[in-house]
Amino acid sequence: MPSDFDYADQDNGASRLLDPGQLSVVEIIAQLLFSLLAWCIIRAGYLLYFHPLASFPGPKRAALSSLWLYSVTKAGNPEEVFEQLHKKYSKSSKSTSVQY
Repeated sequence: MPSDFDYADQDNGASRLLDPGQLSVVEIIAQLLFSLLAWCIIRAGYLLYFHPLASFPGPKRAALSSLWLYSVTKAGNPEEVFEQLHKKYSKSSKSTSVQY
């Protein structure tokens, strides 16, 4: 008895995504861009919340990329920026007298 609906003849698109020979250039570029965006978001989440150094205070841009250090250095006088950051994020208080 022949059926009116044959599942073997139906293409649902899943096999097309797995075979790169059937994808167009635009679809491949879109998949690559989506993968890059997903990787950036996952990496940012890891660096901000799960990295061993994430518990230390500081600028979020500095935690995400070393480009922050480059931009501070290129702007000149990174020592001043580091001193300001130390004053802003330092938790320790200075004692006025030391007794032995």
